[in-house]
Formats: sequence, structure tokens, C-alpha cells
Amino acid sequence: MTAIAPTRHFSARIGSALIVLSSAAFAQQPTLERFVFSGSDITYARGIDAQGRVVGSHSSTGGKHGYLRDANGAMTTVDWPGASITSFEGMSEGGVAVAYVVGGAGIPGPAEYTNGGWSALQALPFSTSFLQGANDAGVRVGYLVGTDASHHGLLYVNDTPLVFDFPGAHATELADVDAQGRILGNYRPDDVSPWRGFLHDPLAGTWRDIERPGFAEMRVRGMNDLGDIVGEVLPMGGGQRRAALFSDGQWSDLELFGVLGESRAADVANDGRICGDYYGRFRGADAVLGFLLDPNGDGPATFCDSTVNSSGSAAQIHFAGSTSIAANDLELEAGPAPANTPGVFFYGSSTTLTPFGDGFLCVGTPHQRVGPAPTDPSGFAWRPFDANEPHAALGPVTAGSTWYFQYWFRDPAAGGAGFNTSRALEVEFTP
Repeated sequence: MTAIAPTRHFSARIGSALIVLSSAAFAQQPTLERFVFSGSDITYARGIDAQGRVVGSHSSTGGKHGYLRDANGAMTTVDWPGASITSFEGMSEGGVAVAYVVGGAGIPGPAEYTNGGWSALQALPFSTSFLQGANDAGVRVGYLVGTDASHHGLLYVNDTPLVFDFPGAHATELADVDAQGRILGNYRPDDVSPWRGFLHDPLAGTWRDIERPGFAEMRVRGMNDLGDIVGEVLPMGGGQRRAALFSDGQWSDLELFGVLGESRAADVANDGRICGDYYGRFRGADAVLGFLLDPNGDGPATFCDSTVNSSGSAAQIHFAGSTSIAANDLELEAGPAPANTPGVFFYGSSTTLTPFGDGFLCVGTPHQRVGPAPTDPSGFAWRPFDANEPHAALGPVTAGSTWYFQYWFRDPAAGGAGFNTSRALEVEFTP
């Protein structure tokens, strides 16, 4: 017999309407994990397997290195021995990771990493090769730059390299291949047109364009065996490229936190988990950071609405680190809000929904302040949370306990009450 957990309900009256908020409303939300490799200012996430392991590269003053992030979040540098550059660019469901490496000759070469071991793939003469994707049936895909300086699709079948271009295209890049052998890629019909995505089915002999209506350019990056496709789109009229997902016949933008620039969705596993990277705010600093978005996640979940503040957006709330009491490394982040303005994180053991300033109070009384957390020039606030600090008004934070967090900030430029709040965050702490 399956046990059914009791559902908590919280209510508040706004005007004449009674609003009821249920814990079920914010259960099983997508969980966004963000990460940077320790000591690096750039972290790319480019491939994910069935176990939830992620591969990519990280850069610092010491060069560009490959890494493997395990299912528990531990990250380890994985370099081709003696290479000056190792860059993982894709991964199969079964854990075959493909990369390009730069050795002593200074020319990028195709390589793969499987079960802890490296192997080189044959490169075509007079070309520079870059691998992008793989399946578990021995097919590898990517692109090469030949003597004509144009990009050509690169296909490996049983370790034999072939040039494989979109018919009649000026340039082709192969991005990924699924278990059925279907090939995902991008092409340009001429030297001035934007890139377009395509899907090739070798069994049916078909080539299908992949476009997102209303956008100037679509670059596809990865797919799973169920037909989900990820990549990035360029808005009409310019702007920043942003990560996108095609699933169940619909396009959608990925909901990421603290984005300040371009974002890319690089790969999607069969269970729906997506990895990628973007330029954004992380732990009080700007960085290119990797992300793992789990549509069926059970981590901290946001709830309650926030209203648009004078920054032009509504403030969100997010976390970094873990919910482990032993690790005690939970960090709170919120924004966008007005830049360089006073603010504070606070928390409590219950929820409510009450008009408060220019927004809503979502955390019930009594409250405990975490401490001052002014916004930075980008309009984001950050502060670590010490679970071991005494909290006389609320009692101890223990494993198995659930707490609700929110961010309050001043906003005189918006008029009204002169202050506002973010959404709220539900956190269940673990041992």
C-alpha cells in the first residue's frame, strides 16, 4: 500500500477573496542546481548521462581543463595526459564522453573518455576536428574545419570518420546523435544567413528543419531518445541568446536564476534532466556557471508570488550549496531588485499570504532574520545561512525540519510603500 502524506494548507484573506496555499502547489517543482569548479571563473556544462553525471570544461589562468561531476555533485578534473586543453562537449546516456584536446602539436584532435580511460579518434587529413555528441552504438558526431575554412559535419561510424553535410549547405555542424541513429545538427544555407537546426533520420532518409517561430536564430545542441531537444535561441532584433527546450511539441525557455548574459542548454538525458551554462550571478560574484535542471526534482522549492519592483522585474529567491546540516553550506540568493539597496533574508516555520509593502509576506510569524544582505550593483543579494547558529525565537534547525525563507528589500523608487519582497523558498533540511 502506498502511503499518502498529509497536505498542509495555508490561507490568507486579501480583500474579499480567501486565498488558500497548499504545500502540494510547490512540491515536485523543477530543481535547479548551479555550480562552478573551485578556483575557476568559467565553468561549461556540456553533456549528461543516465546517472546524472555531467561533463564539461573549466577555465582559469591555468588553462582549460575537462571535468566530471558525479551524481552527488563532486567535481574532478579529467584531462588528456599532457594536453594543454581538454574540453568535453557531449556525453551519451551510457557515459561515453567526447572531447577535443590540444596536445603538443597545438592542433585540436577528437578524443573520447569511457570508464576512466582515454582513446583518440582518427582525424581526417588537413582538417581540425571537434566532437560534439555520441550514442552507445559507436556513433560519434561533430564538425571539422577544412582547408576551405568552412565548417563541415563530421560523422564517425565504427571509428571511421566521414564528412557528412546537410544537403546543399554552406556550413554544417553535427551536434548529437540518439540511440536510433538520428542526427541533430545546425547548418547555414549561405554565408550570410543565420544558423538553422535540423534533424536527420537515416532510416527514413529525411531531413527536417528545426526552427522556433519568432526568433532570429535557433542553435540546437543536444537531444535524448524520446525526442526532446535543447539549445539556445536569439531574439529578433538582437539581445542575449537564451536556453530553450523543445518537448511534447512545444518550445519553452528554461527558468534559470540570476542570468546576466547568454545562456545555453547543452544536453538532455532520457529522464528529462538538462545541463548547460550561462553568464550570471553566483555566490555574490559574476561567473560563467554550469547548471543542472531536474524537472522532477525534490530539492528546495519556490512558492508564493512576487511583484515587479523598480528594477523592472519581480525578485526571485534561490539557493546554493546543500540542505545538509552536517555540511552547513546553504547559501541564500535573491534578485533582481534595485541595485545597492538595503535588504535582509528572514525565515520561519510556517507560511502565509498577506499583502506586505508593495508585495506579499509569504513566511508566517514568528520570523528570524538571517542578517543584512544589501543588493550589489547587479541587483542581487547573497548571504550564507548558518544552521548551527542559535535561534531562540524559533528553536533549532534540525535534520528533517522544514523552514521557509524570503527576502525583504527597500524600494523607494517604486513609490507605494517603499519596500518589497521576493518569492519564498521551502527548505527541508537533511542530515
